[in-house]
This record gives sequence, C-alpha cells and structure tokens, in this order.
Amino acid sequence: MYLQFYGFKEAPFNLTPDSKFLFLSHRHQEALAALLFGVQERKGFICLTGEIGCGKTTLCRALLNQLDPEQVRVCVVLNSYLTDLELLKTINEGYGLAAESDSKKTLLDTLNNFLIDEFKQGHNVVLIIDEAQNLRPETLEQIRMISNLETETAKLIQIVMVGQPELRRTLGLPELEQLNQRITVRYHITTLEPDEIAEYIRHRVAIAEPQVQVAFSEQASKLIAHYSRGVPRRINVICDRCLLIGYVQGTFNIDDKIVEQAISEIRGQAPGFEPSSTAGQVAAEISGGVPRWAAKLGWYAVVACVIAAGVFAGMWISSQNTEKVMASRDKKPHKQQIAPKPKKTAKPTPPPEAATPAPEPTMSAKPTPPPTPTPVPYDNWQYDSKGVLRVRDPKLAEAASYLTMLEQWGIRVRLDDYRNASPEDVSNYDWPKTIAQLNFKVYRTDKLSDALRLNLPVLVHFAGVDAQAAPYGVIVSMGGDYLELIDPLLGLRSVKRSALEPKVTEANVIYQDEAGLTGLSTGAKGDAVVKLQELLANEKKFNGVPDGSFGPVTREALQNLQRGVGLEPSGQVDPPTAAWISARLNPRGPTLD
Repeated sequence: MYLQFYGFKEAPFNLTPDSKFLFLSHRHQEALAALLFGVQERKGFICLTGEIGCGKTTLCRALLNQLDPEQVRVCVVLNSYLTDLELLKTINEGYGLAAESDSKKTLLDTLNNFLIDEFKQGHNVVLIIDEAQNLRPETLEQIRMISNLETETAKLIQIVMVGQPELRRTLGLPELEQLNQRITVRYHITTLEPDEIAEYIRHRVAIAEPQVQVAFSEQASKLIAHYSRGVPRRINVICDRCLLIGYVQGTFNIDDKIVEQAISEIRGQAPGFEPSSTAGQVAAEISGGVPRWAAKLGWYAVVACVIAAGVFAGMWISSQNTEKVMASRDKKPHKQQIAPKPKKTAKPTPPPEAATPAPEPTMSAKPTPPPTPTPVPYDNWQYDSKGVLRVRDPKLAEAASYLTMLEQWGIRVRLDDYRNASPEDVSNYDWPKTIAQLNFKVYRTDKLSDALRLNLPVLVHFAGVDAQAAPYGVIVSMGGDYLELIDPLLGLRSVKRSALEPKVTEANVIYQDEAGLTGLSTGAKGDAVVKLQELLANEKKFNGVPDGSFGPVTREALQNLQRGVGLEPSGQVDPPTAAWISARLNPRGPTLD
C-alpha cells in the first residue's frame, strides 16, 4: 500500500527470498563462495546451516542465479517431510525423469543413467534440499546412497543440504556417521552484527529504487538492531511496519518513535520480538542514558534536509503519477446514466434524455499548488477545458463532487436534471440513497489518512477553506506529500497533504461489495464467508478449508490481514476492510496510484 507514497518499484522488505535483495555481509559472502566452490569443483556433499531467518534460502537462490542453466541441471526439493521412496520420486520428477515406479532400485537406476549421460555431455547436476533439518534418519541415509552415484574421478551429483542448526546435530548421530564424513563443504551463517543493520536497511531500500529520500535515523537503526537481534527476517518485518506507519503519518523519515510504534504493533504477533526491556529503556541505553530530547537534538538539521529532499521528490512523483492516473482513467467506459433522487419533494423535472458523452478529465501535470486561481466564468454544470465538472454556486459543490466521484468509477450522470433544478433543491438530494441504488456502499471517516490508505478516490468535506474554494472536493491522485484534488469551483488543484489534512472534517470512500462481505463476523455462514476465506487464503493468511463458517480461525486470519495492511484488527469485515477487499477483488477499479 505504501509503494506509491515512497515511489518504490517494489516492496523493499518483503519476506520472500528474492536474491536481488541479498545483502552480502562478510558471512554471506563466505557462504556463497563456499556453495559455488562445492558445486563447481564437484565436491559432492555440501551443508549450509543457519538460524531461522538468516537468509539461507535467499543464498541458495543467489547460487542458482550464478550457475549457467545450459551447463548445470538443478532440482530443488522444498518439502523435506518425505520418506526415502517419496524423496527418490521427487528427485526424479524434478529432473524430468520417470517416477511412477515404487521400486527404489528402478528409481535409482533411472537417476544413475541420467547422471552418467549428463556427465558425458560435460554437464553438472545439482540437488538442493531445503529445510533439511526435517529429514528423517532413514531418508538421510537414502541421500547418502544417491551420493554413491559417481565415477572413479568425479561426483555425478552435487547435493546441497540447507537447514537450521538442528541439521548439524542430526548429522552427528552415530547411525549417520558415514553420511557426515562425506560432507566436504560446510558453512554456518550467523546473524548480522549491530553495525551492519543500518547498511542492510539502506541496501534494501536502494534496491527498491525509491523516488524520494527514505531515511532511517541512526537511533531507529539501533532500535531495530536491538529488537531484531540481527536476524534479517526480523529486520524486514520491523522495517516493513515502519514504512507503513511512515506512510500513514505522511513522512519519509523513520525515527525511533516510529520504530517503537512498529514494535508495539508487532509484539504479540511474533514471539521473537518480545524485548528484554521497555522501548523507553532501550532508547535510553542506546543514547548513552541521556534524555531522548537531548539525544535527538543534534539530528534536527539532518531531519530538515531529509524532509526538504522528500518534498521536492514528492513534487516530481506527483507530476509523473498524474499523467499515469489520467491515462488509465481515459480508458474507462461510461457504465450507465442516472437521475438524482431527492430526499424530499423537489421541483418536478422533465424526463431525462440520454447524455452526450463529455470528454473525460485530463489532469494538470503541475505538481505544486499554484497561487489562488482567478475563477473562470463557467456556468453551473459545465465541463471545463480539462474535462472537470464545474459549478459556480457553493451550494452545488456537494452534488458536483458526488458526480465527479461516480465518474471515477466510469459512471457518467446526465446533467439536465441538475440544470433544471434550483441550488436549494439540489442540496436536498439524498446521495446515500442514490449511491446505494447503484450498488455502492459508503465508508465515512473523519480522518483523511484512514481513507487514503484504501487507495481509492476520496470525497472530502472541508472546514475553513479559502473563500473561493469549494467546501467539497474529490481526491483522485496521490504522490509523495501531494494530492490531486478536483474542486468543483476552482477545477483541478495540486495541494499539499499536510496542509489539506487539518481542514478535512469528513472523508468518504465508495466501494462495490458484490460478494456481500460487509458486516461478516464470527458466527456468519454461507457463500460470502467462503469468498472471504478464499481471499484470505490467496493473501497467505488462511490455512484452513473454505467451509463457509466464520469461526476463530477465520477471525484470526482476518485480523492478520487487517494488521498487515494498516487497518484496525477488528476481526470482522467492517466498512474499511470491505473497501480494501473490494479494491483487491476489482483491480480494474479506480485507484490513487
């Protein structure tokens, strides 16, 4: 959700083992060199161990990226809970060999013939077994038998076993002495040193190519080092949450307060993050025991520079994203036309005629807020030269903003009814009823940040606006600290979020809930619950069977999803959660990207 805010090409702290993000500390460099040496020199057995989350799988992916696919045949076994027969079948399948037989001799013969043929062609064959600490002793003995497939001068297959420290203890069992003696290359990865944490964070941020200066303060890096204990996966979890909080707060600078908030939110979700002392005590220890304000005082100048750099970068992003948003909006079809529904009896209007499609809005690429513009003399209910619906009477601003909001969803509304009605009549139109008739739901909040995090267009109501500005408007794009706002009176404006946010008294997001998920909670049953469970499974949050029953497992999975995307972990499908899910299920809908 925060990619657009920082301008990242991809999330820098994903937990997936992406080798391009590999940070080569001196231990990781040595480990990768050991793996390459063992494979290229045909050493046979190679063992790589390390604590959970230290980057073993990422190292293996980096190894594969450095091997020539034309010269090296690779099979990777990810499921280590296998019997010896299942392992043989998995290996043969991995190399594209026959694996139907239940005879271990037949399977071994097939594998041996394949290895000899590859050796004759000058090829190398590599077998990587991940999570090898889960292998049973009898399965490990089968692996030793595979290693016997060799010539008088060379090993026909290089076997890389990757696992947690328990693997070393298992290999030390007396019954596995023959296998243990065959391992010629071993390496154990340890955690990062405290002074490597800041460099690790900068490395991953740089690989993600942000378009603004994203800065983790020295104090923040020290706190992250303390709570993560140097484990890369824990660092990723903390930093990812820090960036989410920074996005919510509208800042590019991650300081120790944000880290403390991130730890507070993570604590309880992952036991490994429980600190030995309070966040305040840790901060005092890191800063040498001096008060927090004194420890931070020397950094104010640095923070000011970071903010200034972020603002200028944000201005540039805004201009780029404006063109992207409107280019995608130009492709949206007009879905239908509607007439307004009054709350109370209004002046009768003649039967509407089909509207002539007007040009879709085209945003200005100017990223900085211009001086207070001189109003252009547009009549009420006219589109300006940029395709923005304009009015002159502030009483019409709410209706014009709702019509603009619907246009973001591809719905162009006929304007004759509005032109024939008085401003007083229009101000009485029942917009919630109209929105409901179009199968939309509305999420209302008094916090703009809560609405923006859903990445959908936002209709905002202001207090204390400029004399010439409208009391309503629609945010249609977001880049950095700048928002593109459609003002019914002044047209398209680029405004700074930090200046706009205090003036917002209400923010509205409309969304479609075709699956009927809104309001689902513990005890609910039916097809809508199945749909929710399937979505949670796709998001890697739900491991159960989608049975249509909203129980404790579904509730916990939903809470994990809500926490992960920055929503209140209510455990039920409240309106903001339903809006987020709606955007997920409808990727062709409007966004602020």
